[in-house]
Amino acid sequence: MVKAVLFDMDGTLIDTEKYYRIFWPMALKQFGYEMTDEQALSMRSLGQPYAPQHLKDMFHDPDMDYNKIRAYRRKIMEEHLEKVGIELKPGAIEIFEGKRHSQSDFHSE
Repeated sequence: MVKAVLFDMDGTLIDTEKYYRIFWPMALKQFGYEMTDEQALSMRSLGQPYAPQHLKDMFHDPDMDYNKIRAYRRKIMEEHLEKVGIELKPGAIEIFEGKRHSQSDFHSE
C-alpha cells in the first residue's frame, strides 16, 4: 500500500520561475534598477548565500540593499499570489488523480 508520494513542486507541479521573472524586475525598479529578463533568469536556484553578491555584481553596486529589495519582492509577489493564486502546471491535477485511482499499481517490498 502506498502511504506517501513525494514531489519536488517547483518545475513539477508549479512554475515559480515565471513569478521571479516578473517580481524581481518590479522590485528592483522600485529601488532604481532596471533588470532584464535574462538577468532575472540568472537568479534561478541561487540560494540566500549567493543571491546578494550576484545582484551586487550584476548591477556594479556593492552597497545595494539586497535584503530590502528581496523583502519588497516577496511582499508584492505574495500579495499578487494571494489575489490570483498559483497556477498549476498542465497535468498537475491529473498526477494526483491518477495516483489516487491507481494505488493498486504500486507494490511495496
